[in-house]
Amino acid sequence: MRACFAILIDSFREAAASRILLIALMAIVVVLLALSPLGLTTSVSTQLRPYELIDTERFLRSLVEGKSTADTPAGHMWTLMSDEQKTRVEEWLKPEEATAQPSPDRPGPPRRGRIQSKVLDVINEQLKKPEFYRAEKWASVKMDDELRAADDPSLDVTTLASRNLKRLARAFPQSMDVRDELSVSLSYGTMILFGPLQGAPKQTGQLIDETIIVVLSVFLGFFGVFSSLLVTASIIPRTFEPGEISLLLSKPIRRSVLFVTKFLGGCAFTLLCATVLVTGIWLLLWTRFDLWRPELLLCIPLYVFLFAVYFSVSALAGAIWKNPTVSLILVVVFWIVVTTTGAIHGFVTNGYFQTQQIVEATAAGKEVFIVDGAKKIRRWDAESADWVTVCDDGRGNSLLRLLQQLQFKGIRPRIVTNLDGARIVGVQSETSRFGDAAPATLFSGDQDNNYIREVESTTPEPVFAVFLNRDGQMILPGTRSVYQFVGLSDQVKKTQAFLNRMPFGLFSSPPSRAFEILTSKEMKPLRGDAAVAFNLADDGLVYWNNGTLLVLNRLPEGKYEEGASRIFENSQAAVVASGGAFALCAFADGTILAVDRTNLETIAETNLPDDDKPKFAEFAADGSWGVVLTHAGNVITFDGQRKTFVPWIPQENGSVSAVRFDPSGQLMVANGRRTLSVYQLSSTVPVQAFKGQTAWPYDVFDYIVQPLYTVLPKPAEVNNMVRYLVTGETSEVISGTQDAPATGQTEDLSQQRVNFDLWKSFWSNLGFIGVMLMIGCIYLISRDF
Repeated sequence: MRACFAILIDSFREAAASRILLIALMAIVVVLLALSPLGLTTSVSTQLRPYELIDTERFLRSLVEGKSTADTPAGHMWTLMSDEQKTRVEEWLKPEEATAQPSPDRPGPPRRGRIQSKVLDVINEQLKKPEFYRAEKWASVKMDDELRAADDPSLDVTTLASRNLKRLARAFPQSMDVRDELSVSLSYGTMILFGPLQGAPKQTGQLIDETIIVVLSVFLGFFGVFSSLLVTASIIPRTFEPGEISLLLSKPIRRSVLFVTKFLGGCAFTLLCATVLVTGIWLLLWTRFDLWRPELLLCIPLYVFLFAVYFSVSALAGAIWKNPTVSLILVVVFWIVVTTTGAIHGFVTNGYFQTQQIVEATAAGKEVFIVDGAKKIRRWDAESADWVTVCDDGRGNSLLRLLQQLQFKGIRPRIVTNLDGARIVGVQSETSRFGDAAPATLFSGDQDNNYIREVESTTPEPVFAVFLNRDGQMILPGTRSVYQFVGLSDQVKKTQAFLNRMPFGLFSSPPSRAFEILTSKEMKPLRGDAAVAFNLADDGLVYWNNGTLLVLNRLPEGKYEEGASRIFENSQAAVVASGGAFALCAFADGTILAVDRTNLETIAETNLPDDDKPKFAEFAADGSWGVVLTHAGNVITFDGQRKTFVPWIPQENGSVSAVRFDPSGQLMVANGRRTLSVYQLSSTVPVQAFKGQTAWPYDVFDYIVQPLYTVLPKPAEVNNMVRYLVTGETSEVISGTQDAPATGQTEDLSQQRVNFDLWKSFWSNLGFIGVMLMIGCIYLISRDF
């Protein structure tokens, strides 16, 4: 044992003698010292932030209309604006100006989504002006006595802007929602580097976590590993040089033990660098950001483990060829192979397969419809035994459309059918040129017309979905009201269809009389990340909006009125469903509640595993069963008769991509590919299956890519383990996916996520290290030195 310890120390000294170690440690120390003055400064909020401006266009129209009413807040703000700002505001509201060619005198409008930031600049500039508030101009606004009182001329700019922000929010409650009274800025010593940060204060921790992951993956995951390989590549080859090996073998130690000991000694280099960097970041978070994150220290052995995967290849090559250069070349080849295999596997599973899988389903009569990940609506065709495209939007299969599908750009259509399946109805939402939610396109397809897409109208405001009740009425819950579609003339339909084909909705037609408002007054604006459920039993609606669960009941005369409401302490994201006398609410933290829809009192409660999140909730119309689909592809069931959550595991569990109840109460379950199975919830054996045909990439993946990926180690997935230690999550949102405009307030549970199997990755890498070392030991034992 003493001999092994001596060899281990000798290996570390050999690595430490390299100047690379000294340079690496000095670089790490310099980086940590440079980062040490960083911190977060909290102050009162003095600016309107992007996620707080929920309807940019409505606010701009209020300003323009204020030109004729100077005694209103909008009119007063208009008078405070410069001529250039007034011109820009009027241009932003004109779609034709958005496509005008730039000129030297006019560089053209900002790109889509950036207009909102320009609007915020105009607003925030006004908040700093002492003349922003005049009591006579704001007389119609409901405010408390403190805000209504005149400002002291000696007020500093910060306090003045904070007060004016609160007044602004009260004057335009339908356009903005200001709830965070504090803002966070990034400081460097006593100097403010960036701020106030545009995100919500509670998102600061998430931003810090992502920064930590990037820093560790770059400095330890890439530069750290390969700089360590440069230093340690010569350890094993030098060990078995003629003079060196004779001296070492003269000690009472086996060759295999010598080989493994030298391997562990080489890992000490990475251990030292990882310890210094991770410990420094941990202390920085504790002392400067007041974040106690001891779990971060577990990243030290993780990155040593990552290095050990690559070093095991280097060690085996060094033992066989006794040449450091050959060792490095083989490590680079190994890195290219595993990285390429992992990239192909990731592209297929998180790219191509995501566009092909079923993400939504509906059925009625003998008709079954789905929406796939490419946002195409398909119908089951019994003759071809496959899914055929219906309600095509006419955009074809261009290269641009293919790229958009692979990046999940745009928002998938939400579809429903009438009771006999003879008509399909859906809404296609888009984001506006201001970057927030825009009115949706309502379309339909009739069986008599081969389900050809027909544009019905453009909704008056952004809507969450379209529902068909038992009488065939189209109910569309919007961000401020609930609407019923009552129809349009053919000529108006053609006009709106033409305008809606324009890019980004720049020429969308204005709301028409085709929609009847079913609420007696405008509701409080709902955020873009709100969730809505429809109860087919009585046309009731259930909303989840920023921490509030709300019921809207439909009266006999057809109007909606607010029913029970329940406020939760946490304003996290959630998905909801409603059926019979129940409602389901599944939260981002994994808590699932079944509640009584009349009073929203909890009936039953369960929790998802810590590493899973809800994705979708659904209820049978009679309330007999409810289900929650998770991002890990699992199904959680609620028994409405026994009023409890019960285990029910279908054959597709772990890979389910969509669930939906049909009119008879049977549950349709998509298997993550092209198959839709129909279950009676009394059995885990499907009573019917619609198995769509798959293309050749599935065969290549199943018989070549997947086996190769399974056999090879997965060193890149060590970063997923780091993500888990830092964030506590075993899944990550696929970059570029979105099913709703970004709100900046809570996470979007509808976004596609990729889940990590941490233990599978760990055992795969550990097994590879063991195999490499075993081969090296067997080779050395069989050699005659």
